[in-house]
Amino acid sequence: MQWIRLEERFRRKIKNDNEQFGNRYHAVIISDGGTLGKTGNKAKALATGASAIMLGRTLAGTMATPGIPITKDGKKCKYFRGMASTVAHLETNDTVDNNFNPEGVDGFVEIKEDVINIIKGLNGGIRSCMSYLGVDNIASLHHHARNNLIKFSLVTPIGMTKTLTRGGCS
Repeated sequence: MQWIRLEERFRRKIKNDNEQFGNRYHAVIISDGGTLGKTGNKAKALATGASAIMLGRTLAGTMATPGIPITKDGKKCKYFRGMASTVAHLETNDTVDNNFNPEGVDGFVEIKEDVINIIKGLNGGIRSCMSYLGVDNIASLHHHARNNLIKFSLVTPIGMTKTLTRGGCS
């Protein structure tokens, strides 16, 4: 129970900090989508005040991204490197200084579908999430968030397994 209260306070603090920073400095908040994974998480980032989401990892491996397609272990792949990775830093600097803290990743990603289809999927998923909240655009989503009309709840990993379908064919 204590952990849930701490998590709730942390989420409220992020939401309040985002709003205060954005309102005070008229700033646009951009969420790093690299770790967000599913479309629902991207919608949550928008609901906590983000105006945009970076999609580097989401779009990595599409034919629209830089890199030469290769075959690795029988799969078509592209080399992906995040802009905050050590490799990207070394491309623009001779050495890695002591103050550099790599945040990005690099490696091979399997070639994905066309970027247009990924964007259409994201658009549809985010629109679906917004429809559950009764909003039809990001401005309305931010308005609902500012006025506490959106309630977030914590679902534990065990709770997530309980929501999955059971049985069926295997």
